[in-house]
Parts: sequence; structure tokens; C-alpha cells
Amino acid sequence: MPSLFEGWGLPVGEVFFAGVAVACSSLEPLIEQSGDAAPFFDPEGTRAIADTIMRLWTDPALRATLVCRGTTRVAHLT
Repeated sequence: MPSLFEGWGLPVGEVFFAGVAVACSSLEPLIEQSGDAAPFFDPEGTRAIADTIMRLWTDPALRATLVCRGTTRVAHLT
């Protein structure tokens, strides 16, 4: 989620509910929302965004870990 301005990122919660890994901009609200369930990148750094996406794409163990953590983070939401 390469957002430059964010409050509460609904797409992040939706991704967690869907059981998919997500990468986020290193904005404080997204860091707070995602915790250890997402890798973060500089939203203005195209290389950083690409590298993070490539990491998620090529590392199935990382994806599985992030999906598990994301599912746990949203388990209390209804």
C-alpha cells in the first residue's frame, strides 16, 4: 500500500481479512495498524517499493508468516 497520506488504512485490514500478505508505506498510522504483519517502505522510494514487493513475491515463508500475523491482528475486529 504505497500511500503518502493515511489515517486508518481500510485496505490493510481488508487484506488481513482476506489472508493475503501486504507491504505498506512507512507512515505512522500504517505502522501502528500493521505492526509486525507487514514490511514497510519509503512511499517515495520507487526502488524500495519494488524491492519490498519482490521480497513478498519470491519468499513464500515470509508471505506465510505475514499472513498468519495479519490474521491475528484483525481477529478482534468485526
